[in-house]
Amino acid sequence: MTERDLSTLLREHLSDEPPTSLSPADAIRTGRRQTHRVRLLAAGAGALAVASVATLGGTGVLGGGSDPDPVAKEAPVAQAAPDTLADVMEAVAADGFRPHVGALGEPRWSVNDVLGQPVKPGDPAAQNFLLDFRPAGTPQVNLTVGGFAQADRENYPFEGACAAGLDRGTLVECTETTLADGSLLTVSVGPISQVGGDAPRLLTTDEVEGRDPGTFAWSRVVAVDSIGNVSTRASEYVRGDDVETADWKVPVAALRAVALDPTLLAADVAHEPMPLYTGE
Repeated sequence: MTERDLSTLLREHLSDEPPTSLSPADAIRTGRRQTHRVRLLAAGAGALAVASVATLGGTGVLGGGSDPDPVAKEAPVAQAAPDTLADVMEAVAADGFRPHVGALGEPRWSVNDVLGQPVKPGDPAAQNFLLDFRPAGTPQVNLTVGGFAQADRENYPFEGACAAGLDRGTLVECTETTLADGSLLTVSVGPISQVGGDAPRLLTTDEVEGRDPGTFAWSRVVAVDSIGNVSTRASEYVRGDDVETADWKVPVAALRAVALDPTLLAADVAHEPMPLYTGE
């Protein structure tokens, strides 16, 4: 993948100052195989039901025969509608981010299909969901949830991104952990440019040495690629001259808790295979 390819991929989903929600590990993973994997992005404040949190309500006794002394019956209690994916993501983000960054501000939502095209809330093709907040004390915090097909495990390697990113200098820190159930958890830190004079793209540590900290950001992303074919990303983007002075607000443990939230990993999203693009 060329830098131009990567810049185009990032530019599609950036419209303001804050950096992208693309995990450096995601970009490096695709780059080392010369493949282009559509990012997991998010969906409009829409109503997609999450199977894991849908509650079936109702009580009663089947069969009891006729009532010998009929009485006026109370109106049935209306059952609350199941939480949508948007509801669940906003609640998880609030619990995970707000204690560390304060008021989150208005949520920014977008929804995409597997090709990265916007779709309407509730569309069965909705596969990738992005919830974006711009708190006052930090440039951006993101939560993404998306689905992928089982075949994508072979087409797009889910391991090895850390080593490739560290070798290329686009990651400063990175760890990969295989969880007990076989899911992959990645924690990565790296520099990324913002929208401005240059196209938004992943940067190397050499490129940011001595650079004006107002022209780039440091990304810290906790990513989970689950055995159930759902990916989550909990991300924070902050300023700093270097990674040691980056003004992190959200602890890694909090990002990890968000990314591992069981209701997110059980999200009802599409699982269409991602198209495989081979670089020239």
